[in-house]
Amino acid sequence: MSAEALTPVAMARRLVGDRLNAGSWTRSDRELVDEAREIVALRAQDDGLLLDAVGEVEARGLARSQGCTSTRAWLRSAHRIAAHQAARLVRTAGSLRTELPGVAAALGSGAVSLESRSAG
Repeated sequence: MSAEALTPVAMARRLVGDRLNAGSWTRSDRELVDEAREIVALRAQDDGLLLDAVGEVEARGLARSQGCTSTRAWLRSAHRIAAHQAARLVRTAGSLRTELPGVAAALGSGAVSLESRSAG
């Protein structure tokens, strides 16, 4: 697939893969510390993106069209996510959409991590 045909998420995955292949040993101490900070923020954004997608899958009822009884079941069967984690993702995605849009925005900006959210 050409770079022009990649979705933004596929491009990000390719860039992360390239970075992993380069190895952290190539970084100076300062670069490594700075990069770790950016990776933590990226991870938060990644969680925000996943929760947004899970919330939309749930809202549209897409799990049934994929042959599953629920979004939790779809996450478990299609993506091999553990039952407790799938339940947490669906529950948290719903909360972010309906009750906590500010937390969703903070995840999206990388300002907070999913783990920093005590509920869910």
